[in-house]
Amino acid sequence: GIRSQAFRLQTRRRHADRIRAMRKATGLTLKAFAERAGTSATRLSAYENARVAPTTDVLGRLEAVAERCLGEPRTG
Repeated sequence: GIRSQAFRLQTRRRHADRIRAMRKATGLTLKAFAERAGTSATRLSAYENARVAPTTDVLGRLEAVAERCLGEPRTG
């Protein structure tokens, strides 16, 4: 129903905001972040724009990339 649609959209938006914030914190481009997470830039864009919700597996990979990048010393 309408409530479940609204809930799914709200969930996608929460994921989108979180994924975009993680990527921006790393300083990586959409393409570079996606490649490191084993997904495509097109798919990552869909996640960041709340068009698609990531699976738990994908979300875990995105978080792992962000954690690795943020733990590395910045160069340049």
